[in-house]
Amino acid sequence: MLCPFIILPTFKDPNSHPVPTIYSEETFLKGWLSLNNALLSGLGDGFQNHKRGIKPGFPVNREWTMAKILIEGNEREVPDGSPIIPQCEQLGVTFGCQDGICGTCIVVVEEGMENLSEKNQAEIDMGLEANQRLACQCRINQGVVKLKY
Repeated sequence: MLCPFIILPTFKDPNSHPVPTIYSEETFLKGWLSLNNALLSGLGDGFQNHKRGIKPGFPVNREWTMAKILIEGNEREVPDGSPIIPQCEQLGVTFGCQDGICGTCIVVVEEGMENLSEKNQAEIDMGLEANQRLACQCRINQGVVKLKY
């Protein structure tokens, strides 16, 4: 059973000390969902501070960009700068060690090599051709990368 009331510190003024505030469970959940939605939409410190005109902790218009990986006609979106392992796995690439040692995940980059991170020492040591990469070792910086497995 959930507690019918929730007590949280609340700041009446950004420069003051926290004041205990009692919320009903319903009010708390509504506020939490609103705060979560506000954070996800880029309002920074939340909907209450936004309404009061307090500047958020991160840029209000922060944009999350997504890169794309294409393998044999199928595509997955990947946040810019992210490793490509999960999406490649969903697209059928087999992974063994994921440490750049076994070579199980060698892919051929058909387009977009410039959108991937530089080859690391494990890939250089493996002696890959210029258009080959280890999917477990590279990150996608931006844009679209077309791979063949």
